[in-house]
Parts: sequence; C-alpha cells; structure tokens
Amino acid sequence: MFFDLLFKRNALRESHWNPLAQARADAMALPFWLNDNSVIKGDLQDIQARCGSVSLVIVDYVQLIEPMRRERGENRVQEIDSILKQLRAIAKQFNCAVLGLAQLKREVDSRSQKRPTKADFRESGGFEQEAAVMLGLYREDYYDKQTTQKGIFEVSVLKSRFSSETTVNLLFDEPFGQFKNLAESSI
Repeated sequence: MFFDLLFKRNALRESHWNPLAQARADAMALPFWLNDNSVIKGDLQDIQARCGSVSLVIVDYVQLIEPMRRERGENRVQEIDSILKQLRAIAKQFNCAVLGLAQLKREVDSRSQKRPTKADFRESGGFEQEAAVMLGLYREDYYDKQTTQKGIFEVSVLKSRFSSETTVNLLFDEPFGQFKNLAESSI
C-alpha cells in the first residue's frame, strides 16, 4: 500500500527502489496460491502433494463455497452448515488454519447498536457451532462522521475456544491500508 500511494502521488524516489525490489522478491519466494474455484478440497490435495503442507487457507466469503454434496430439499441454512462442517474437516485433514470471511446480516445497519454479535452471522447458526474463533469488526467513524474515534477499529472476539471474549482497539492508517497497535501509535 505504501508504494502504491507513492506511485499515485508520483512521489517514488530512487531510495525506494531497493526496498520495493526486496519486498517483491520476498513475496515471490512465498508459496502462495489463489484459487477462484468454489470447491477447494481437491485443489488443497494437489498443493499438499506438490509442496508437502498447507499452513493457512483463507476463504473470502464462506457463503460462496459450494457444498460437497447437496441433499434433496436442503435449505440455505442447511447448506451453509454443511459448508462450515467441510471447512472444519479441511482444517483437521490438512492440519492447517482456515480463516473464513462471512457476511453479516443486513439488520445490523437498521438497529441502534451496530457492533456485531454472534447472531449477526448471515444465514446460519453453524458459524457459532463450527468456528473455533469468531471475530467481529466495528468502526465507529463509519456510522458517525462526527465521532472522536476516527480511525479506530474494534476487533471483538465474539467466541473463542482458547480464550475469553474481549475487544481490542487498533488504529487503521487508511492512506497506507495498515492496522497498527493503538498503544504504540500516536493519533
């Protein structure tokens, strides 16, 4: 993001080229795959066969995954529950973390308290049942332009099998697209 901003502002200097080249080389050395296929298990087996292991699977929008098999008469809630069970089975089979991003119900925007809750996860209570950790993100300045909490992101642990439920505040440095430790940042 930093270099993107420098490009846009036509502010890239000679001193930026070496760090930019190093960052590119570091990124290129990482084993990283993008998959636009809504069925992921077979692709993970291929990657594991070639590379030996998978450390992290990120699913951008869980609700777009196709269930492995559809049962006749199954409704959308049952499909999502099935998909979540599949993702949990993938985590166990491949001994990896699975990070699933999900859309919240639209009712959040119509109520006075807009901080997400476990009940806000769209289309299924299966998220709460299957997930080891559930996080909710909230930004006051998204809803209230006059707030004194500009740039503050609340990351709430809505559920955790490993720790207690809590909220951590982070500073979002929008021009650079970075989250920073609020305790170490000056606003």
